[in-house]
Amino acid sequence: MNELPTVDEMAVTLAADSNRNGYKGKLYKEQSDQHKGEQLAEVTHAKREVLQEAANRPHIDLKDTQAVQERTFAYMEAAEQAKVFPSVSGLALAFGCSRQNLNQFLLAHPSHPTTDFIQQVKEAFADILQNAGLYGSANPIMSIFILKNSHGFVDRVDLAAVAQPMEEQEFDADEIRRRYLLDTDE
Repeated sequence: MNELPTVDEMAVTLAADSNRNGYKGKLYKEQSDQHKGEQLAEVTHAKREVLQEAANRPHIDLKDTQAVQERTFAYMEAAEQAKVFPSVSGLALAFGCSRQNLNQFLLAHPSHPTTDFIQQVKEAFADILQNAGLYGSANPIMSIFILKNSHGFVDRVDLAAVAQPMEEQEFDADEIRRRYLLDTDE
């Protein structure tokens, strides 16, 4: 009669079988880490190139609404061709400034036509991201995070306080206990 394999023998057989099927245990982790590193290097390289281009590109005078509009439409077309989400940070780089400087301009010039246009652009970017999150083109959790932190979206629960006038009398400890404790065994 054939004897049944021991647990150790079965474990060896299963491990050998899993290696034949492509499972490599820690090797997968190493490959995954290497892949993540390669992705990070690609993103860093791309951002470095964008910064170099921005440094060499003439800066846009944010008070020149027509120039701002032209650069905005060029940036949006470039984002469309590259199949990336347009962002306020990316737009600011296209203008040759930082996001913070762009926002400072908007705050300092609230009635300027450029401010109105950029606010509309920000709404369009938020709408793009919102739709991408809703329809699965972007990670919904990340979309929510960005919309809340960069576009002013909020979770809101409106609570109305109900104030009941207190009777103008002083309460002693026994009166408070009587009003708020249901079962008092003294």
